[in-house]
Amino acid sequence: MALPQVKSSKQKLICRKLGFLVYPEFMDNYFVHSGDKRLAHFLCELRKNVLKVRFAILPDYKYNLMERLVNWNPRINWIFPLHRKSELRYVEKLNVKWIGFPHRRKWRDYTLNWFLQLPYRKWYMGFWNESQPQVLLTFDGFDTTIPIYTVFRKGRIWIDWNTYQKADIPADMKLEISLRNFRRAVNEILVVTRLD
Repeated sequence: MALPQVKSSKQKLICRKLGFLVYPEFMDNYFVHSGDKRLAHFLCELRKNVLKVRFAILPDYKYNLMERLVNWNPRINWIFPLHRKSELRYVEKLNVKWIGFPHRRKWRDYTLNWFLQLPYRKWYMGFWNESQPQVLLTFDGFDTTIPIYTVFRKGRIWIDWNTYQKADIPADMKLEISLRNFRRAVNEILVVTRLD
């Protein structure tokens, strides 16, 4: 589980303590939010933190750059952001192990079922499907902003799927409680599935 957009060192420590990947262990390229505008920043941060990066999402649609990055550091778990079925030829050419499923339908030309049939490790990019969290069971990894958004944009504590609570406590405490609740909720999905 990875959390992009965690800002402060204190917040990163809270996330890591609870077993979440954060920057720089997980590097999002922020294409969905800013297109190519942050590509130079992404590349600079990648070089600066190369020994710390464990997972990174390759730059969307930049196939030559993807190839250079994969060859530059094959130790990193590169995630190919698969938007179109036709991009599979690049996945095969690059020999990456991970492919990313964009949460938003407008960012892909295929269905979840089609994606799940592919013979690669699967990453859910930008998970935000609280009404069907069991979909996470079909993925090997995911990133989400659900707890971060709930705490820092809504000022609430994430309690459970689609359940939030106001609290007059510091944001860092809200974050820790929300992350504990989120981890518990994901683990409960795993336990219930094993019992079935």
